[in-house]
Amino acid sequence: MTRPNAFGDNLSCWMASVDIDTTTAWNNFWTIALRSPEVHLVCVCIDDSIELSDETLSVETFPWNERRLIFAAVRMNDGEWETRENPWPSW
Repeated sequence: MTRPNAFGDNLSCWMASVDIDTTTAWNNFWTIALRSPEVHLVCVCIDDSIELSDETLSVETFPWNERRLIFAAVRMNDGEWETRENPWPSW
């Protein structure tokens, strides 16, 4: 868990990383995270999490094609989710 603006980052919200088995367990975690009203962004990544900032937290600016990203969901202003699968992850 990382506090807002930790380490000089330009990310003003809390961020948590969870290491899970991406072959099975991530699907349950994904479903739970998307049901949580406090959550604004969910990513499934290979190896390390992707670098985020306040400027990349919208549907329009999110790094959807980041090589480590498998799936991501960004909550829109109306509360709905924009979810996408990266067509070219680095497996």
